[in-house]
Amino acid sequence: MYNLYDNVRRYLANLLDRKCNVWLERMRYFRSFFSHYHFDSILDLGCGSGLLFLCLSNDTPKLRVGVDLVKRVGKHYQHIVSDATQLPFKNETFSAVAALSILEHIPIDRRENFWNEVKRVTQKDGMVIVQLPNRYFPIESHSYLPFFGFLPSCVHSFAYGAHGDYTAVPSLRNVVDALQRHGFRLHSIFRYKAPFLPFPKLLDKIGFFRIFPLGYMIFGCK
Repeated sequence: MYNLYDNVRRYLANLLDRKCNVWLERMRYFRSFFSHYHFDSILDLGCGSGLLFLCLSNDTPKLRVGVDLVKRVGKHYQHIVSDATQLPFKNETFSAVAALSILEHIPIDRRENFWNEVKRVTQKDGMVIVQLPNRYFPIESHSYLPFFGFLPSCVHSFAYGAHGDYTAVPSLRNVVDALQRHGFRLHSIFRYKAPFLPFPKLLDKIGFFRIFPLGYMIFGCK
């Protein structure tokens, strides 16, 4: 029964993207949170089709690398097939490391490896940028099931075990603790809304996102 629901969910999500170009608009919105920063080099972990690099200016940063498990042709960046928990780069290679919608797709027992690698490849005084869905948003952002994020993480993994593309969204406190534990200074946290979806204006008008942000943009400095 869940597989049928999941197929319908995926179909509707793809249909919405074709009609509204949701994924690109979503990335443009995330990019706006750090558009005033200028980096010499940036690594995008879990880069997918490289949408982040489409949203960057043409001249900066000069070194653009995306890592993903799926092989693609990167037109605006260098695409490397690799696991984010075991990166093929030298120490302190990048002035910025972006982790947008990737943490929830990393098995919980490998997240410590992930943070170790992020710390290793980030330059001194470099920045890590984490986009994190709000686990406690009333409609869970992956399954679209109400209050699914309030259930234990093991239930999340069980529901998505057949697909292998989702484990569980960590809490904001979990991510902040992980950053600080791995030597990053917390720079700032921003709550984000959903201007890339077709229905956010009414929700924003009634103050819904002040109570239930759709997610967080978290900035840490090494």
